[in-house]
Amino acid sequence: MLQRALAADVPARWVLADSFYGRSHAFRVWLEERGRPCAVMVPKTNAVPLDGRKKKIEKLVERLPEGAFSEVRPAAQDASRRRPWEWACLDLAADLKKGMRRWLLVRRSTDDPEDRGFYQAYGPEGTQIEELVRVCQERWAVEECFAEAKGEVGLDHYELRRWDSWHRHLTLCLLAHAFLVVVRLAARDEEDAGGGSKRGISIPT
Repeated sequence: MLQRALAADVPARWVLADSFYGRSHAFRVWLEERGRPCAVMVPKTNAVPLDGRKKKIEKLVERLPEGAFSEVRPAAQDASRRRPWEWACLDLAADLKKGMRRWLLVRRSTDDPEDRGFYQAYGPEGTQIEELVRVCQERWAVEECFAEAKGEVGLDHYELRRWDSWHRHLTLCLLAHAFLVVVRLAARDEEDAGGGSKRGISIPT
C-alpha cells in the first residue's frame, strides 16, 4: 500500500506506524532507503544504532538520568484532552549522505513512570524535538479519528481482509463522520445565534 502511495506521489511529510510494523527492521530500512521521514512505535526489545553498535532500547532507557525526561509541548496541540507525557530524546546514528538523522524517543506517563512508549524516528537533520513529539502523538490522533468515525456511523464491526477494501471502508466512515461534525457545528451556531432548534440548518455544499 505504501509503495503504491509513494509511486502515486501522495503528499505526506511523515510515515507513521504502530509497533506491529515498527518492529520490522526491513520495513524501517525500506523507508530509509527512499529517504522517507518516519516515526514508528517499537518494542523495548528492539536494538538501535548508537556509537557504532546496536544496543537494546530497554538497556539504554535504564541508564537515562532523571533529567533526561521533560514535558515537551508541540507547537500545535491536539484537541483531545489526553494526559500529559514526559519525553526523552536520544540522537542515534546519522544518515549523512541523505542529510538525515535517526532518533529514539521515550514517552513516559506523568501518572505512572513505568507506563512508557518507544519510537524510532528518521527525518531531516536539525529536526527539533517539538516536531518529533508532535509527529509521534499524531499517530494516535489518526487512530482515534478512525475509531471515532467507525463508531459514530455504526460501521465498527465489519471484517476487512484487503487493503483496498479497508481504504474504501475508512473513506466512507470518515466522510460520514465529517458530515455529522458539520451538522453539529451548524446546529450549535444556530443555537448560539438564538435560533433554537426550530430553525432549519443550512449545510454548505
